[in-house]
Amino acid sequence: MASNSEPSVAPLPLAILLVAGPKDHGPGEHDYPAWQAAWGQMLGALPDVRVDAAFVWPTAAQWDHSDLVVFYFRNRDWSAAHFRDLENHLERGRGLALLHSAMVASHDPRPLAGLIGISGQRPELQFRHGAVDLVLDSRHDIVDGLETLALEDETYWALHVHPQGVDVLGTAVEAGRKQPQIWTYRRGPGRVFGAIPGHYMTTFDDPRYRRLLASGLAWAVSAPATRFAPFVESLRQVATNQG
Repeated sequence: MASNSEPSVAPLPLAILLVAGPKDHGPGEHDYPAWQAAWGQMLGALPDVRVDAAFVWPTAAQWDHSDLVVFYFRNRDWSAAHFRDLENHLERGRGLALLHSAMVASHDPRPLAGLIGISGQRPELQFRHGAVDLVLDSRHDIVDGLETLALEDETYWALHVHPQGVDVLGTAVEAGRKQPQIWTYRRGPGRVFGAIPGHYMTTFDDPRYRRLLASGLAWAVSAPATRFAPFVESLRQVATNQG
């Protein structure tokens, strides 16, 4: 007897590269190596996902073999060669994700914003630690109906937003105005997902923020929002065990 159910479709294989750098803050803050190790283990456990790691910057071979490159560290030397690597990756129709300080420029933020959508640089860049009340665009598939999200983290503002291709998904009020904190950006055939929350490592344990990040990573590689659903569950289990 024939089944009326749709046949299951195996997810497309994905090669993910996690890029970290030296820890540059106090305990529980900006622990890029710890993030890289934890996420590498959990993402690597997903079906048809291969995870590699880079420290400070990927090699040419790593760029060639990665569908999605996720940056979480403060790069203090955004060079012309780095910009070319980002541009080439996006021109191949591949994905980028930048978490927290990864979107901070080392010089003029405009060239970097042209590649990732939003960037900033001190002294213009402003920041605040404390309660963060995000207002989200619930219409976007990444947000999946979520309207607000309260975190204890850090905001950035006085940012440079590229005039074309940026879709702001989450804002926080700073200096009396709504400031972009979560966004997507299309650069040619490539896709970029950016999320500023992530100063404190505990932020990554928030279940709603985890779901938002997982959906953003999936969007960056044109995959269904559920592509990383088991990753969200694995993070929940880690948080429970640590609690």
